[in-house]
Amino acid sequence: LDDGFRMVNVGGGQISPDGRWALYSRATRDFASDSSKTTWWLAATDASTPARQFIGEAGASNISWAPDSRTLYFQRTVNKVRQLHSMSLDGGEALALTDFKENEGNWTLDPTGKFFVIRRAEKDSVLEKKKKDGWDHVYVDEGSNGQSAETWSNLWTYDLASKKLTRLTQRDWTVG
Repeated sequence: LDDGFRMVNVGGGQISPDGRWALYSRATRDFASDSSKTTWWLAATDASTPARQFIGEAGASNISWAPDSRTLYFQRTVNKVRQLHSMSLDGGEALALTDFKENEGNWTLDPTGKFFVIRRAEKDSVLEKKKKDGWDHVYVDEGSNGQSAETWSNLWTYDLASKKLTRLTQRDWTVG
């Protein structure tokens, strides 16, 4: 059992668009704090250079390669809110690209690498909106895991050059 906890778990392999790089995660267990630590490593696919740690314990999720294979975009939690960051393969620190006040939904980089499409929850939940509209009772459909409250969400674009958010959908929807 102890040997299993000492093992390094490797996963999350992503190949760069030009095929020259592989990015992968390495998770280790820390007995003292009873926690795991995940770092991200970069390796040349031709094995010409040793793999190197690329993103440290500050973490990363939803990682996307830029089309030119020179930049990685990822989300990192800062003050309990996920923010978009970028990091050049040339090294250096991660650069925060957003300063959102609330967590955003799914991010998808467009094929040109110029913008992301984001699913953003609207501030007013369905329940709050119906209360504002004068409803006395609001029934919430119970999902398979129990009662849930729904929120409105819409699609937005986030332009990387201008850092401008533009709303794409204009309805009270729940976008999945």
